Amino acid sequence: MAVLGAPPKAERMAYVLHVAEAFGVPVEQTPPAAPGAALRVVGRGSRRTGGERAVPLAVWLSERLQRWYATRRAASRRLLDASGGVYERAAALPGGPAWLLTVTVAPGDGTVPSVCRLLSTQGQGMLM
Repeated sequence: MAVLGAPPKAERMAYVLHVAEAFGVPVEQTPPAAPGAALRVVGRGSRRTGGERAVPLAVWLSERLQRWYATRRAASRRLLDASGGVYERAAALPGGPAWLLTVTVAPGDGTVPSVCRLLSTQGQGMLM
């Protein structure tokens, strides 16, 4: 999820503008227009707390992550941290974005948190 803000005749921006167009990144030419474009890209967003906020929004909104996290929450586990993110846009894949995420999850019993990697790939579902 991105928005590029660049004046129409900005120097040395031809390649960046080309890449933005190739990847479908919205381009705004004035500073006042950029925040509105960013809000349109984000859409309604999602209310999150703690380590949930470390998950990129496109990944957080994916059905695969939500299903995985629901089973953890049902077992009284909570997400402490996450790193990584989207490596393929949602528009390019039928099942949503492909992503790799490293997460730290706290067990409900207060024991040591665990770290695991989650991979969501096209046609493969989610691997852990």
